[in-house]
Amino acid sequence: KLSKATNDSVYSGKKTSFSPKVKVKQEKPMNPPQDEFSYQDRQAMNSLREMGFTNREIEQAIRNFHSNNTNEIDADTCMMWIIGQREEQEEAKKMDAARAHSELLQHEAAEACQKATQ
Repeated sequence: KLSKATNDSVYSGKKTSFSPKVKVKQEKPMNPPQDEFSYQDRQAMNSLREMGFTNREIEQAIRNFHSNNTNEIDADTCMMWIIGQREEQEEAKKMDAARAHSELLQHEAAEACQKATQ
């Protein structure tokens, strides 16, 4: 809540040194309680760890399948999902780089036109 003095100064247009307290949201760790995952989930998780996937990727894959009400979870299905996510991220990075390069070229061309007209 703002104090009456702060409210008055806001509405009167006067500047104040009011600094609201900001709460920073902390990211929750990806390690859920063990009972959140079934025996079948844990088997798939162990297989995926052996393949070299990170815990974060594995847990995201399993949660994705649970959120889609997929009862049959296996390591192969999760592996394909994780690889798909990685490919999407790489494609997004390439698109961002191409967009940034295009914008740079447009900016340089505009500067060259401006210098030519001067």
